[in-house]
Amino acid sequence: MNSLTSLLIGGSISVAGMMANNPQLTYVGNMGVFGCAFAQMSQDKKERQQRDSQYQTIIAKLEGKVSTLHDIVIKNADKEQFNSVSLQNSLSTLIQEYKQNAENIDDLREIVQQTDNNLRQQNQEIEVCKLNNQQLYCEVKAELHTSQEKNDRNFFEIERLQFDVHQVDTKFTEQGQQLVDLQSQQQQQEREISRSKLQAKTHSKKLLKLQSRSNSQQANQNRNLSRIQKLENIQKLSEKESQKPIFQKVIRDKAITEAAKNKVKSPVLKNFVAPRKLHNYCYIDNNNLYKCLQKEGIKIDYEALWTLLNKDVSKEVKLYDGAFPNQAYKYKKLRKIGYQTKTLPIVFRDNDKPKTVGDDVQLAIDLVRDVKPGDFVTIVSGDGDLFPAVKRVKEKMDVRVTVIAKSTAVSKNLLVYADEFTPLESIMQDIAQDTKFSA
Repeated sequence: MNSLTSLLIGGSISVAGMMANNPQLTYVGNMGVFGCAFAQMSQDKKERQQRDSQYQTIIAKLEGKVSTLHDIVIKNADKEQFNSVSLQNSLSTLIQEYKQNAENIDDLREIVQQTDNNLRQQNQEIEVCKLNNQQLYCEVKAELHTSQEKNDRNFFEIERLQFDVHQVDTKFTEQGQQLVDLQSQQQQQEREISRSKLQAKTHSKKLLKLQSRSNSQQANQNRNLSRIQKLENIQKLSEKESQKPIFQKVIRDKAITEAAKNKVKSPVLKNFVAPRKLHNYCYIDNNNLYKCLQKEGIKIDYEALWTLLNKDVSKEVKLYDGAFPNQAYKYKKLRKIGYQTKTLPIVFRDNDKPKTVGDDVQLAIDLVRDVKPGDFVTIVSGDGDLFPAVKRVKEKMDVRVTVIAKSTAVSKNLLVYADEFTPLESIMQDIAQDTKFSA
């Protein structure tokens, strides 16, 4: 790479630095230009020194020849044999060489002068480059100082941030330790809670056992009370029954005595008919009763229901229900309590729900067939299908009708012919206290 190429490269770098407003790049380009110029000056100086040495050599040769010729002239001046022609030739040759050397010397002088001018111009350019480089050096130095200050500030900021990070790490470590402590405490609390749960389960099991014992004792007590009440009712009924025959016997004896005194056949005795025993019938539509209590979440205690129905006077209780083949034990227990059970078939609807068929019809048939004038009837149902049968026995036989049904699920027509209405809500708790035997 020659000096011209290096100079062009350095100038391009300097111009690119100035256009990019980059002092460092401009400084590097100027330094390259300065180096190329300095190298060119050194080369020019060497060439000038070579020319000066050639010039000195030529002058020395000419002076040597002149001195030689002078010596020859002096030596041969006194001699006769001195050849003037030869001397003239020598002098002319010497003069020609001198002229030729003088021309060369003039050319060398012009070259040296031109070289001096070039050197002066290059020196001026170098001075300008020095000034520019000095200015750029000052700018670069100022920027470096500014950068150093920024770096110092950044360093202090980094140190502060490192200190903050260290504090944050310390706090994080402390919080982590606190979290570990909290987790250990939570695990200990969970263990205590599990132990408490185990203890609570143990206590609940014991409590359930005690409750089951209490319930069984209460059930036994209720059964005993119901049995006592049943016995009391039976005793009252037996007392009433025992009094009625005595009354009938007294009437019959009086009639016989009077007939004997009069010695005639007494029409009273002949047409005497003992007073008919009035009956108390109770008809239970179990399907209706079960659905009404199921909505309230109550199971039926049939023994308590029996006791409640026979509290004041003994009744002939008939229960109508749909039965599955595997429920024979249920109706056996009901008959053992005192119910007259009548089971009816069960069919399934389209939605697979069971439906008892003909329970209300059978109840109505038995009601019309059983009841006699003056009897008492209790119907445990609010079904409006029973209205025609109730109307018939009420109008034809003048019976006293009591209806027990849920107040929100009773037929209004049924209530028209009822002498007394007992809301099912008023006796729900009474027939749900003992759930040992439930439907």
